[in-house]
Amino acid sequence: MVHHFLVHVPCTSVKISARTTHDAFNTLIVQSVKEVGIPACGGGFGSVKGIFSKQIKQTNVLPADQDRLNGIIPDFKIDGRGALQLPDRPTKLHGVVTLGEVKGLAKVSETVAQRAGRINSDIKKSAAALDAKYPGSTVSMELMKYGQTGEYLALVTGSLANCSADVSVLVDFIAGVKTVRALEQRSTHPDQLFSTYRRSLLSSFGLFTTRLWARHIHDRFRDAVAVKAPSLSPQFPDPDRDITREFHSHARRAQHRGSHRGACGA
Repeated sequence: MVHHFLVHVPCTSVKISARTTHDAFNTLIVQSVKEVGIPACGGGFGSVKGIFSKQIKQTNVLPADQDRLNGIIPDFKIDGRGALQLPDRPTKLHGVVTLGEVKGLAKVSETVAQRAGRINSDIKKSAAALDAKYPGSTVSMELMKYGQTGEYLALVTGSLANCSADVSVLVDFIAGVKTVRALEQRSTHPDQLFSTYRRSLLSSFGLFTTRLWARHIHDRFRDAVAVKAPSLSPQFPDPDRDITREFHSHARRAQHRGSHRGACGA
């Protein structure tokens, strides 16, 4: 409901808050994968910007097509070729190198599933358009080398911890690796152990995204109701603001002195 009232929030403020939310979740994803010994990069753990650098000469890309090129650069990369797995619980991350994209749900009229469904189609359309426009470009061919037939892992989160199906895929992947390693150290039922790890990861990811969205919505609301958005206000003297502060400061001092005299005269 909050989003309906924030249509006039300054664009720059929204972008800054959204980028903070995006980067924090992206870093959590890569960190969680690396913690179980799986090679991964992105977020705060290395860059993935050079993924398609050899498939298209970026100096030839026109400014009008730069957004299209930036749009296919992934947020993270996971190398699941050597990942441990439970015999009956394979995921699409096992045995391949997968690129991934992190998105937030920006429209109240769209579900996380609908937003996730647009990610791969948009990326493939952009890659095909670049190849068609720039002779010698092989972006689409390179894209097909990753994941299942070039599919990105589409991680979309909403403000109520509602997540796309690929978040569950990632959770199953990490939980499976943890389960196999734990079974090497103890004797227990694999399904119970897997379920324990899975619930813990779902709870952790859900709580983290909920807090990120709460902060994001709070920042947007603050900017929407302020006369000037705090994140955009220049740090110059404001006579009206200074007079208001002095008035309230004087009123508090007067009230404090009056209370003090009353107490002494009692």
